[in-house]
Amino acid sequence: MPPAPRLLARVLACLALVPALAAAAPLEIVTSIPPYAMAARSVAGGEGEVRVLVERGKDPHHFEPSIADIAHVQEADLVIRNGLGLQQVEDHLGRTARSEQLLTVSETVPYEPVRDQRGAVNGHIWLNPEVMVRVAQALAERLGELRPERAAAFAANAEQFVADIRAADEEARELLADLPTRRVVTYHPAFEYFFRHYDMEVAGTYLDLAGNEPSPKRVRELLDTIREEDIPAIFREPQLPKAPVQALADEAGIAVGVLDPLGFEGDIQAYPDLLRYNARQVRDAYDG
Repeated sequence: MPPAPRLLARVLACLALVPALAAAAPLEIVTSIPPYAMAARSVAGGEGEVRVLVERGKDPHHFEPSIADIAHVQEADLVIRNGLGLQQVEDHLGRTARSEQLLTVSETVPYEPVRDQRGAVNGHIWLNPEVMVRVAQALAERLGELRPERAAAFAANAEQFVADIRAADEEARELLADLPTRRVVTYHPAFEYFFRHYDMEVAGTYLDLAGNEPSPKRVRELLDTIREEDIPAIFREPQLPKAPVQALADEAGIAVGVLDPLGFEGDIQAYPDLLRYNARQVRDAYDG
C-alpha cells in the first residue's frame, strides 16, 4: 500500500478507537463534603473519579473556591451537594454547576427534618445513617443513567455500601446502648440527626444553628443544664476553635470529646468508619 493510503488507514483506525476510549474514561464526580465523596467512591467503584471540595482541615461554612475547583465543577458528570443552604460551598455549587449535573441530597431522598427554635431546618442530614442508605440508592440510579452498561455494577456496589452502613450502625447502637445519660451537649448543632437516630437528645449547644456566639445568659443556662443533668462531657469538632469549648468544660468541670461530622479525624476513610468513630468518642467521653 502506498504511504498516503497507509497513513489514512492508521488515522481512521485511531479515530475508531475514540468512542471506546471515551466510554472507558471514569465518570467525573464532585461533592461538596467528604461523607458524600465516601458514598460516591463506594457506589461508583472504579468507574468514578471523585473530588471533594471541602478537604481535611477546611470549614465548609467559610469555603472559597479556587479556579481549579470551579473548573472541576463545570467539567463534572455529576455534582453532589447537601442542599438546605447549609454552607458557602453549597452556594458555590448552586452557582457553578448546571442543573442537569446536580444531585441535591435534601431534594432527592426523604428525611425527617430537625428544626431549631426559630423553625430553621438543621442541614446536617448525612449524619443519620438512614439518609446515607437512601443516598447510596439514589447514586446507583443516577450513575446507571449516566453509564447504563454499568448499572448492575453500581447497584451491587450500593448494596454492599448499605450492608457496611448497617453493620456499623449496629456497632454504634451497641456502643451507645447503656450510657449514664441519653443527653449530650455540643459546641455546634451538627449532631442532632445522629443522636436522634440513636435515641439520644442534644440538651444544648454553644453556638446556634446560624453560628452565633451565645450571650452570657445563654452560657449560664448551658452550665446549669450540664450540672443539673450531670452531663459528663461536651463535644467539639476538629475544624472549629477549641478554646470556647475548653473554657466551658473547665468551668463545668467536665471532659471535652471530639465528634467529627465530616471525616477529618484519625483513620476515617469510609462512611461506616465515621459512624463508629463518633459512637466510640461518646462512649469513651462518658465512661471517663
